[in-house]
Amino acid sequence: MSRMTRTLSLLLTLGAVASVWADTVQVSSVQEIRDAIASANGHRTIVLPNQQLLLDFPIHLKSNIEITGSSSSGFVIPDGMMIPAIYAMGTSNLVGSIVGVDVNQKTIQFSEEHGLVAGDMVTVKLNDWDDHADQVAEVIDPWTVRVYQRLVRVESGQEVSKVDPVQSIKLSGFRIDGGDNPVKFDKTRWVNIEGLIVTQNVLNPIVRRSLNVTLKSNILDTVGAGWTLMSSSGVFFKENVTVRHNLAGAFFRSCASFVVQDNVFAGIPEAFVYGGNGDGITVAFSQDGALLQNSIRDTSCYGSWILNSDGIQMIGHTYYNTFTHSVYVTDSKSVLIQNSTASTNGTGFGFAAERNDGLQMHGNVGYKVPLGFYVDSNTGFSASGNVSVKTEFTDIFTNNSG
Repeated sequence: MSRMTRTLSLLLTLGAVASVWADTVQVSSVQEIRDAIASANGHRTIVLPNQQLLLDFPIHLKSNIEITGSSSSGFVIPDGMMIPAIYAMGTSNLVGSIVGVDVNQKTIQFSEEHGLVAGDMVTVKLNDWDDHADQVAEVIDPWTVRVYQRLVRVESGQEVSKVDPVQSIKLSGFRIDGGDNPVKFDKTRWVNIEGLIVTQNVLNPIVRRSLNVTLKSNILDTVGAGWTLMSSSGVFFKENVTVRHNLAGAFFRSCASFVVQDNVFAGIPEAFVYGGNGDGITVAFSQDGALLQNSIRDTSCYGSWILNSDGIQMIGHTYYNTFTHSVYVTDSKSVLIQNSTASTNGTGFGFAAERNDGLQMHGNVGYKVPLGFYVDSNTGFSASGNVSVKTEFTDIFTNNSG
C-alpha cells in the first residue's frame, strides 16, 4: 500500500464529521446565537439572518453545534478590535510520561497505568512549539497503547495528555470580515468548515491540536495569512481559494495524515519582492501529507517550502510568478515531487532540494526560470523525466547519491 493510500485510509479510519443535526434554530442577533449555543442539548444547527451582524466579543462554540448562513450573512468585527470571530477550545489532562516507543508497532508505553480506552484523543508534547495529535487505536495493557499515526518524533521522556475536545462542530456558508483570527480552534475533533468567505483579517484562521478536520471551498481574501494548521492529524484541505495573503497561504506545522488538494493560492502581485508576502504552501516538521494539483502564483518567497518533514508527496502542482524558488525542499525524508510545473520566476530556481534522504523527482518542468533544477547533497536520490525549457543556466545536480 502506498503512503498516499495510507494517508487517505487514515483520514477515513479516524472518522468523519457528524452530518445529522437534530434541531434547527433561526436567529436574528448575536445574543440569540449565544443563547442558542448555551441551551443546546445535543446537535443543533443555528441559521444566521441574511445580514452581517456586528461582533464585539468572540462566539464560543461547544460540541455538536453547526452555524450556517449565506453569502449575505455573517459577522463584521469593528476596525481595531483584535478578537477572533469564532472560538472553540477543549481541555486536557496529563496521562503520564513515555518510557518506551515502538515505532513499527505504533505503541507507547507509560511508567504508570494510563487509564485510556480505545477512541480517546491524545496529544504528545514534543517541545515548546509542537504536539503530536493522535487517537488510541487499541489498549494493549494498563501501561501500553497503540495509536494510529507513525511515531516519527515521539520518544521517551515526552508527556502525553488525554484530550476532552470540542467536537462535531461545523461552520458553513457565511462571511467573516475584520478582526484578527476569524476562526481559532484548539483541541477540537470532527471539525467541518465549508463555504466561508473571510476578508480583511489582520491575522489568520488557526486550527491547533485537533483531529479529523475538513476545510473545503472556503475563500480568504486580503488576510494576514492563510489557513494555519498546527499539531493536527487527519486534515482534509480541498478546493479552497486564498488570495492576497501576507504570509503563507497554507501553513502545516507538526501535522500528520493530511491531504491538500485542488486549492488556489495567489499572493500579492504588486508585492513581488522578497518578503512582500509569504509562501504558497509551507509544510514544516510534519509527516505523511499528500499535496495534489494545487495552483500557486504571485508569492514573494517560495511557492512550496517543505522542511524537516517525512513522507510528503507533491504531485501535479502549477507554479507561476514566484519570486524565489517555486519548490524548496530541505532536511526532509521520503519526499516525492512529480508532474509539477514551475514558470516565470523573478529569481531563484524552479525546483531546489538540499540535504534530503529518499528524495524522488519525476516528470517536472522548469519553464522560463533562471535555473530549472538545483539539487545538492541528497541521499537515496532518484530522478527521471525532469525538463528545463528556456532557462538561463544549466541545471545543477551535485553531491547526490542513490
